[in-house]
Amino acid sequence: MKKGLVVKIKKDYAILLTDEHEFIRVHLKDDLMIGNKVYFVEEDIYENADSS
Repeated sequence: MKKGLVVKIKKDYAILLTDEHEFIRVHLKDDLMIGNKVYFVEEDIYENADSS
C-alpha cells in the first residue's frame, strides 16, 4: 500500500503526489478531494489505453 496527496481531479481519474515525489493517476472514488492524503494499491492505478 502506498500513500499520496490528491493534487488534481480529472473526469476519469485523480492525480496523486506520492511520498517518493511521483505523480500517479488513480481511479476516481467518491471521497477523493484535493488536499486529502489517501492510501492506494496497485489495482487503483489508472491505466489509459490511449497513453503510450
